[in-house]
Amino acid sequence: MEIKLYNDIVFKWAFGREEHPAPLISLLNSVVGHEGEKPEFTEIRIVNPYDRSEPFTGEKQGILDIRAQDARTGEWADVEIQVAHDADYAARSKFYLAGMYMD
Repeated sequence: MEIKLYNDIVFKWAFGREEHPAPLISLLNSVVGHEGEKPEFTEIRIVNPYDRSEPFTGEKQGILDIRAQDARTGEWADVEIQVAHDADYAARSKFYLAGMYMD
């Protein structure tokens, strides 16, 4: 059996646990090219963390809202993985931006 890291449930289990934010922070800094002594992202908020109690019910367990704070500017960014093309991505991005603005 081959398990791919970009599978929603696998990724969320590996990187979506609030008690272990270091792997996710490291991944985000590596993806955006901010590795080194002073990474750009130093704080993250996991809006809906992995639910160990019933990970397959409701089929929405794959959702992982990640917000990462830029250490230099203090600004927050919404982070989302997109594995396949989604025609609704632009509208969904606006929705997420509006939610961050409200917060």
